[in-house]
Amino acid sequence: MDIIKNNPYRIIGILIGTSTREEHTKTKKLKMYIDAGQEVPEDFSFPIIGDLNRSIDTVDDAISKLNLNNDRVNTSLFWFYNGNAITDEPVFDALKASKEEAKEAIDVWIRLASADEVTKRNASAFQNLSTIYLNSAFKKTTISKNNLEKGITLKLKFLESDFINDFIKLSSDETYKVSKEGLQIYFLNQVYNEIEKVDKNFVDWYLDCITKISFTAKQNYLNNFVSKPIEVVKNLIEENKTVRKESPSKAYILGNGLYTTGSEKINTIKNILGKSNIQFTSITDKLSDEILQCGIVYFKKFKDTATDPSEKAMDLFKKAKKLAVGSIAIQRCQENTENLQEWIDEKPERDKLSQIKSHLDSLLHLFDEFENKNETIANAKVLVNTAKPILINIKSVLGSTDELYLRLSTRVAGQAQSYIIEEVNNVQENLDYNLAIDRYGTLNRIKSALRNGWEVTNLIGTLDMEDEYKTVRFTPNKNTLRSLCVQLDVSTTSISSPSISTPRPAPTPRPAPPQSNSEGVNWVGWIIGIIILIGAIKSCSAANKNEYDNDTAIDTTAVAVDTTAVIVDTAAVVADTSSYVIDTSAIIQPEENYSSPYIGNQLSNGSSPLNNCFGSGDYQGNATLTIKNGGNSDAIVCLYSTSKDRTIRNEYVQKNSSFKMSSISQGYYKIRVFYGNDWNPGLENSCGTKGNFESDVNFSEFDGTEYFEDSSRGYTNATVTLYTVANGNASSSSIDQSSFFNK
Repeated sequence: MDIIKNNPYRIIGILIGTSTREEHTKTKKLKMYIDAGQEVPEDFSFPIIGDLNRSIDTVDDAISKLNLNNDRVNTSLFWFYNGNAITDEPVFDALKASKEEAKEAIDVWIRLASADEVTKRNASAFQNLSTIYLNSAFKKTTISKNNLEKGITLKLKFLESDFINDFIKLSSDETYKVSKEGLQIYFLNQVYNEIEKVDKNFVDWYLDCITKISFTAKQNYLNNFVSKPIEVVKNLIEENKTVRKESPSKAYILGNGLYTTGSEKINTIKNILGKSNIQFTSITDKLSDEILQCGIVYFKKFKDTATDPSEKAMDLFKKAKKLAVGSIAIQRCQENTENLQEWIDEKPERDKLSQIKSHLDSLLHLFDEFENKNETIANAKVLVNTAKPILINIKSVLGSTDELYLRLSTRVAGQAQSYIIEEVNNVQENLDYNLAIDRYGTLNRIKSALRNGWEVTNLIGTLDMEDEYKTVRFTPNKNTLRSLCVQLDVSTTSISSPSISTPRPAPTPRPAPPQSNSEGVNWVGWIIGIIILIGAIKSCSAANKNEYDNDTAIDTTAVAVDTTAVIVDTAAVVADTSSYVIDTSAIIQPEENYSSPYIGNQLSNGSSPLNNCFGSGDYQGNATLTIKNGGNSDAIVCLYSTSKDRTIRNEYVQKNSSFKMSSISQGYYKIRVFYGNDWNPGLENSCGTKGNFESDVNFSEFDGTEYFEDSSRGYTNATVTLYTVANGNASSSSIDQSSFFNK
């Protein structure tokens, strides 16, 4: 240790407490020997301390450093004094001789300094032995932790004792005053400077060592000292951030290096300030945040490449979490760790989806292509035949039970079946009129639609579907179509390679044409038995996408961004094919001689004539219901909310017309219909309010409850076709007026 090896007392060759007169005599003789080039006689320079090069200049310099009381006392901290003649003098004699003798003699001081308490008898042993340990702790490029810790501990115990005052008097005059705290801080500063010169990596260990010792100046010293490692950590963070932004691919190496270097400083700061200190929590959370950011940047850099970044990113996330103390920092580490783990867990699924990306793109393109096509059976067949090989490819990768595959396949099935229902419905519009005008041609067109519809329905049946859809929608609609085919004598056996084309209109039948089996069918009974269901709903919602800002904390989803690049919003591929049946309640014919002034009177479509009964309607959603009234009576279609237990909408729909009921909120509804003709605004109804039909009055309610969706996934666009066919067995039931007007 330089301050010991070149101590002014050593250069002159004296002990602390040597009188001024003796000191002057010693220096005078010393210069004479040096000038004469002669060997200096044995003195208190102690060879065990190390080599000593004396010259006139070094002697003069040493003398100058012992002129002032302050300098003398500070220098004395790193030299020897005779505080106990019985024990100290024999040791000094040994130190003057050989190193071997000195090592044996030092055991005397070791025994004395092993006591817990500093006394008058052993005080000098603490001071002198401390100087020996400190000197031996420092080599040219290495430091002995054991000797350094012993030297610091013994010195601070001595400086903390009451005998320090005797020591000060030996090295200065009686007028000089200095505090214990001042001497302790000076001593520690000198040791720290020596450490930095030899090995800066020992600074953290040094501070950790200091925190274990109790002494007066401890807290003030550490508070002043801690600013250094805090500043070092701040600089490390800023330097790391700069390089990270320039070279994202090096983010893992940077983060790992920062953790190794910074965590040592952080431990030192924590040991000094304590875990709850705001300075500590602030700097350690900043370090944690930068290491976490390195993990995020590394992940984002390589997640879409052949390099799997998850293991290294997770390593940095866990290291960042170890350093985090504040709740926000801990939460950010936790969220990113969970998101990354989710990404890791989803890798097998991601690998599968990457294999079907091209097929998925083809299928989504097909859906877009058919979005605006006519809803015909021919188009249904094209849709299924085009989609089927794509679905087979997807199935080969995902498996037949995969949720995404089943949703995609069900979407195709649902859309195709809705096309069939739409064409079968359309071919029956204005049925009574068409039968009267061209009975033979009308029946042929209907039979052709049923035949082609049955063929494509069987084709749809070859697709995999979700169990609920197949049970609740596809199979009931198929059975209904089969029933209609049977009634019209349309074959429901397998047809080999049939082609779907628009049938040419049949010529008007000649009088008394031959009767085929099909023409012998009871057409009135068949018409009564028709059940038509239509509701094609397509709702799409935009897929959400979170993106992390490189220089801010990842939010909860920083590392989950774009982890399923080929996953589509499955809500967009599910077709809701809810079916609504025709109301076949009997219609009462008007009296021939009735001469009311309201005969033929109608309200405009969309009017709400029963608001006085049910109250104003609710218009708060996005779902819609298109009502096609193909019957012979006007209708007031009502939506009864099961959750609100009241009728929330009533809309007038003229016969042979359509109207779209819009702004329907999400929920379960019953559909009730009030049929009639000749609207009389002054006629009292069963609700006790004005407004009623004069003729053909009937009330019905669709069986079951219909669900309208209006959510982030999309909303329902449903269609219901009304036919007032007498004696029909559609899925609706007649109800009395009191049930209908139940508010």
